[in-house]
Amino acid sequence: MNKKVRSREKFNDNWYFTRNEIGPIPKNHQKSALIGGYTNSAKDENGKLFLKGSAIEHLLKVMHRPKEESEHNYKDWFAMPSPESGKEGWEKVKLPHDAVLDQEYVMDFKNAMYGFLPQTIGYYRKTFTIPKEDEGKKIFIEFDGVGRISDYWLNGCYLGENFSGYNSFQFDVTDVLKYGDEGENVLLVKIDTTSGNEGWWYEGGGIYRNVWLTKLDKLHVDRWGTFVQTPVIEKDKALVKIETVVSNENFEEVKYILKTSIISPDGKIVAEDTVESFNEGMQKNKIIQEITVSSPKLWDIDSPKLYKALTQIISENQVKDDYETVFGIRTIEYTTEGLFLNGKHTPIKGMSVHQDFAGVGVALPDGLHEYKIRKLKEAGANAYRCAHNPPAPELLDACDRLGMLVMNEGRLLEATELRINELKTQVLRDRNHPSVFMWSISNEEFIGGSSLSIRMHKRMRDIVKSLDPSRLVTSADIFGSSSDKHKDVLDVVGVNYIESEIAQSNVLPVLKANPEKLFISTENVMKASTRGCYEDNASKCSISNINAKITQMSITPVETAGGAGGSCPPEKAWEFYLEHPRMGGMFVWTGFDYRGEPFPFFWPAVMSQSGIFDLCGLPKDNFYLYQAMWIEHKPVVHLLPHWTHPGKEGEKITVRAITNCQEIELFLNGKLLERKVRVEGYNVDFDVEYVPGELAAKAYNNGNFIAEDVIKTAGSPAGIVLLPDRFVIDADGEDISVVKAAIIDEHGIVVPDAQNKVEFKVSGNGSLIGTGNGNPMDHDSDKRNFRNAFNGYCIAIVQASEKEGIITVEAFSEGLKAAKIQLNTTIK
Repeated sequence: MNKKVRSREKFNDNWYFTRNEIGPIPKNHQKSALIGGYTNSAKDENGKLFLKGSAIEHLLKVMHRPKEESEHNYKDWFAMPSPESGKEGWEKVKLPHDAVLDQEYVMDFKNAMYGFLPQTIGYYRKTFTIPKEDEGKKIFIEFDGVGRISDYWLNGCYLGENFSGYNSFQFDVTDVLKYGDEGENVLLVKIDTTSGNEGWWYEGGGIYRNVWLTKLDKLHVDRWGTFVQTPVIEKDKALVKIETVVSNENFEEVKYILKTSIISPDGKIVAEDTVESFNEGMQKNKIIQEITVSSPKLWDIDSPKLYKALTQIISENQVKDDYETVFGIRTIEYTTEGLFLNGKHTPIKGMSVHQDFAGVGVALPDGLHEYKIRKLKEAGANAYRCAHNPPAPELLDACDRLGMLVMNEGRLLEATELRINELKTQVLRDRNHPSVFMWSISNEEFIGGSSLSIRMHKRMRDIVKSLDPSRLVTSADIFGSSSDKHKDVLDVVGVNYIESEIAQSNVLPVLKANPEKLFISTENVMKASTRGCYEDNASKCSISNINAKITQMSITPVETAGGAGGSCPPEKAWEFYLEHPRMGGMFVWTGFDYRGEPFPFFWPAVMSQSGIFDLCGLPKDNFYLYQAMWIEHKPVVHLLPHWTHPGKEGEKITVRAITNCQEIELFLNGKLLERKVRVEGYNVDFDVEYVPGELAAKAYNNGNFIAEDVIKTAGSPAGIVLLPDRFVIDADGEDISVVKAAIIDEHGIVVPDAQNKVEFKVSGNGSLIGTGNGNPMDHDSDKRNFRNAFNGYCIAIVQASEKEGIITVEAFSEGLKAAKIQLNTTIK
């Protein structure tokens, strides 16, 4: 009875992609049994790929030949080119795959906001077989995200289309599949990003999230068919309420037993409940169970304990389905005093994040989602805002596992039937994640506050609340310009850049007049900088990490979002929250640099620089500022800039210690220069005459030495050192390690301005899937095996194969000592 009957397998391997237009391919009026070519395999194709034309077209040609030429075996109707000639123009790819990323950057300003990468049309094709014994099951192909407008054919049959690049969707392919010796199945997908993006940043394109092949009994738990809530939590017990929708796709009525087992974080069954029920043929029915769990272990930021609900449908003494739902036992309450998690006041220390990354574009392997969440937690963040679209499911899984709160945001404020269905999909898919604490249904809509906007906000809020009454709904409003009107239609009024004067003039009177209304800061700060740069330089698209004049929004300071030039100091925004805890906390714009919105430079810049990490996940200096502000009981001291300034001997250099400690002593080559008390904020500045050598900062609390930072003058580049984020990864064909390559001098000191070209070689049980360097104006392809270092660093993303063993990673650069490391891949 414990045998696994539900099958859900990744469908990511052995796809082919072409950027060529292969159409037109009709969307309807097909005689599917006769169609060969791109959307089907002819009966006698013998596995040959990428057929040209269709069987019926070939038949018509034969029929119009002279009689003496047409007398041949009917099998000739299906004669096709050889497999090799048929593959011309197609590239074998593994999903997830960004179809936009590997093109050349083009100075075409209609694509400026998308990072100067051209829009594209492309096709994916996959052939696969289905065993004969699967006939009789329900079979679905599920897509977690395809950018952007897309069409789907299977075995000559048109399956349908999809319009959003962010929603999950599926096709029931049960009756259009070929089983066993009936032949190969051919799935064709067309993607088109040329009709315009949904957002105004780089969104990529193609099948950029996971694809799944799911096989079920006809009696099964419906898709996203469980909803787990914990309405009552006490010290010694918790009430778990589970709603389960059971689908019967047989014509006959069926009796069944619904058995739900609660499995604890340590893998033990701690509670069970069984219900007898029946389902009329071709119907769905909902069953509600309430199960008590003793001595519950709570999901929290610092201790993210996860339970699992195992739902079994048993009929005629056979398990027809076994469906697993991961959930957490926790309480979330948002009040006029802010967020309370499990009854504890929890200030939101959040980051807004777009979904792309160096090396892969928007097509992140599962491990990169987890990598990004780990990095944000290192900075002291406890919350993630999905800016501005539903996330990949694997990102929410990582937030559940690692303890990261999530504001789950939608893409468009539209109450059309199409968008309402996408909104329902988002909520149904994600409502069991304990990390999700609030829904956001839009961001900075130009029509905000209008009658149309109010009607659509109310409709969308009601839809969300009908599917998930356990969470509140907000919408992010630029400068709070519509807050007075939104207060009547939203559970929580979201305000972007509340710390700015314009937002405060809009919002503070509303706050005062509505003392019981809930508000939340949805976007803050927007402080831009370029990793490793300490002088503004417009020609290099660089923004200094200290005393910058250039900002995210302007080469010359102007008043914009977040304060002067869009660069409100993070500590000032945090101070505003501390004075107004009713705003809940803040969500910094942004956690990571991202392609597109290349303000203020535009070409040759191709990305935004507002992140506290660059596009590769390498920290900028502000990373340490957030640590100092947000990580309690962690003494922080970080020196900037670097101490390698050839030709500036004797000049005064502003040296900054970012710290949360009380006092800082600064030493140059072992000599105490000065001791200063931190007066306000988290910066202590010194004017230091440049002398090569060693600069050290020692931090003190209550007169006691507590932390230090040391930086040294680097010599000329002499070698490379490789620093992986993980030495051991899973041998599952999916897992990754982000390998940082640092350019060092002969003493092992990173050369802070090194730009050396690094070539990567990966061998053994893994492969190189992308490179990056964080340079905002670098136009090299992320898909080549080399990268110029940028201010001392670049990265390689290495992915494991499905074989256990060793991956060897090597890095070479002309004139430098090469580097070599080994990663281990293991099977769980």
